[in-house]
Amino acid sequence: MPDRCGYDLNLRAAEERCARWLATEYDYIHDDSPVEEVQAFSDLPRDDDGRWQCPRVPREGGRCVLHDQDASDADVRAAVLATLRGEYSAEEFGVDAPDGDYRTLASRMLGVELDTLDLHGCRHAAPDVPALDLRCADIDTLRLGDATIDAPIRLDGATLGSLSGIGADIGGSLGARFVTVEGDLTLDRATVDGRVDCRFSRIGGDASVAHTTAGSRFDFGFSHVDGVVDAAGGDCGGRFTLKEAVVDAVSAAGVAVSGADPESDIPGLQFRGLTTRRSVDLTGADCVGQLIGYRMAIGGDFDASGATITQGVSLATRTGTRLGEATIDGTLSFSEARIDDETKLRGRDRRDATLAVGGRLDLSEGTFEQLQALPNMTHDRLSVVDCRGATIHEGVLAGHDSGETVLYDLEEAELGDVQIRPGGASAPAMLWLDRTAFAGFTFVDEARRGFERADWTLIDESPERRETVAFARAFGDATEYARDFAALCVARPRLREWLAETDPPYDAESLASAVFDGAGERAFERVAKNGPENPEQLGVAPFRRERYRVGVATLLARAVRSDDEDDRRLAATVADGAGDALAALDGRVDGDTDPESVDTATLRDALADALADPDAASRSLEQQELTYIEARKGADDVGDSSTAGNLFVNERRIRREIHRREGDWVDFYANRTFDWVAGYGERPRRALRSSLLLVGGFAAVYWVLWYLLPGFSSPTYGGVDGALLLSSASFTAFVLGGTTVEAVPIRLLANVEALLGAFMIALFVFTLTRSLHR
Repeated sequence: MPDRCGYDLNLRAAEERCARWLATEYDYIHDDSPVEEVQAFSDLPRDDDGRWQCPRVPREGGRCVLHDQDASDADVRAAVLATLRGEYSAEEFGVDAPDGDYRTLASRMLGVELDTLDLHGCRHAAPDVPALDLRCADIDTLRLGDATIDAPIRLDGATLGSLSGIGADIGGSLGARFVTVEGDLTLDRATVDGRVDCRFSRIGGDASVAHTTAGSRFDFGFSHVDGVVDAAGGDCGGRFTLKEAVVDAVSAAGVAVSGADPESDIPGLQFRGLTTRRSVDLTGADCVGQLIGYRMAIGGDFDASGATITQGVSLATRTGTRLGEATIDGTLSFSEARIDDETKLRGRDRRDATLAVGGRLDLSEGTFEQLQALPNMTHDRLSVVDCRGATIHEGVLAGHDSGETVLYDLEEAELGDVQIRPGGASAPAMLWLDRTAFAGFTFVDEARRGFERADWTLIDESPERRETVAFARAFGDATEYARDFAALCVARPRLREWLAETDPPYDAESLASAVFDGAGERAFERVAKNGPENPEQLGVAPFRRERYRVGVATLLARAVRSDDEDDRRLAATVADGAGDALAALDGRVDGDTDPESVDTATLRDALADALADPDAASRSLEQQELTYIEARKGADDVGDSSTAGNLFVNERRIRREIHRREGDWVDFYANRTFDWVAGYGERPRRALRSSLLLVGGFAAVYWVLWYLLPGFSSPTYGGVDGALLLSSASFTAFVLGGTTVEAVPIRLLANVEALLGAFMIALFVFTLTRSLHR
């Protein structure tokens, strides 16, 4: 046999190096030396010292072209392409291949060291090539853009300056376990037949699989990424995994995860233990599986608005697991999302185990098959869970045992078989009801007792409650505006210069371009994203929002007056409530500040205060009436006629206030009288009380008349006892027969009482029967 290439690779040392990294970064999961976890090199042959030796024939320097330090990048590239085309022979190897198949030996290019391996546009791949095996390579730049490589690619343990594979077509998996990438890993718009496996990787820039399609999972588990993990528009099978990863941010808007995961019985979005410095964006995600986020620590927002998740969400642990609950410093949003199965936003039955949210918890317009909610709202002024327009088929809305208030804003929501567990608070204090539909909801247990104590009042219009709700509703816009203000403050010098050279009126698009051209791509996209200057093309709400931001820019540059209503409102808002906070923010930044790093919490809260409108949060009388009607219908639908009756009483009382407002005094007094006399037919005790008062009142009149009308006397009905006897006999006259009194005025009055008594007896029988029936 000819000599072999003199290059060898210490696999044992490589495995131990990876194991040390695991033990250091994930000591709470792995043992001190978890070598068994490192499976990146288990398929390679090795000698007794744990070394793998290159099987190729050496050149003059004792090494093959792949490992010869004098070989040019072009020579190495030619050798790699030849291998991919199948252009090799047995004579190129210093060992015999098992079973005479040299394809596996040819594919192993471990430990390659070169500046650039440029496979951009490569369209060659021999049939059945096992892999392009570049494990433990040291390559400054690896280019795979627009390449078609009908084989897996292995980069486990490699060190790369950057990897660019935009538009690549890979006929297997991209394996990059324990890889170190000093810059960006870019695999946008690629097609990968297998998985993208960057497990245990360290990436110094962004890791992007945006708009990439993979037959199996996107796996960034246990990785450290200094930049953004970008999977926006991506499509993978099985799982998108960031388990125990540490990253700057996650951008995965529109990501699709589908199909079974062969390595796990829980497909979907696996974010257990994920730590981010900034936000997670899963807007519009389509996940056939489950979103798991136990023990996440998110430094910004977690936005899954518009997502579809078929097997539930778990951000707080289930009984039987020892993992902690998620902590989200910013807003958690499942707005307009559809979550099948269970949405777990409530920890185990312990006071200290629950999901922590530093901003808003937004479930508005979402559809939840089963919602379990008990969040810990850590912002000292945010205690509202936004469920406006949400549909909740089953679940539990809970409050804390400590009595700390969690207020569920259920404006126009639909509640199915949902339990209210108020904990140390009361059910009325937990719920903000406004035209809420009840489809299978039952007022039972602790919630029922709370409503009974509140006389079944569903609506609390106290100023404190309205201010709480108004602040929470303004918080989202205030957060966005505060971020925009930070970027605008950074760009202020450029803005002043532009305005000094340009005459009003200011065009939104040109203003944004002038200000943000050098302020960073992300700030430009968020703040300066201007559509056509036409509400019909852009949509009214986005149009107004962008005009609003342009007004902010103008205001920051110099105090100009605008004819635009939104600009005027902005100026008033900043002047009235947030001017000092804005000035303080402006004083902390300059043109060299990164807008994304600016702390805007103070300005955000000041803006939320200024934008909050308690009057807008107030429910009109018509809205209150509809709320009681919906609640009554819901109680009737589940056969809870007693609750329905109680709610009907409050519904009619709201109608009475509408009569008062409209000046319809006849209906107002008729309504009030019916309430006082019989509780709208729902209170038999009121009918009995009214009857007794009627008998007593007429008895007093009879007693007075005996003494005021001269010439009248009666041995039977004289005196107090007789007056009471006459009144009671007259009251029941239509039932027991009339009375004999000679005095015409008293006889006339007795007949009037008899007529009223007939009505009151009938009314009492009706209310009593109705009450017993309920």
